Amino acid sequence: MGQVDQPGAGQLRVERGALTHADDKTLAALAAAGTVTAADALAILRHRRAWAGLVSALARHPGQVEAAIAKPA
Repeated sequence: MGQVDQPGAGQLRVERGALTHADDKTLAALAAAGTVTAADALAILRHRRAWAGLVSALARHPGQVEAAIAKPA
């Protein structure tokens, strides 16, 4: 995959370019772990169709969905 770095607090950040080259299984696993978030979905869906594994993995973290669609105050 691409470069993965640790910005702090034990969270991983995956470069957006790496998202386009990862396979479905890897992306779903990263989403289930919370590393790939709903905010990353646009970058992923520009290059492939949505699949059940990604959707269900993102759904395990409902707070991410609200954060991704929330408008700044």
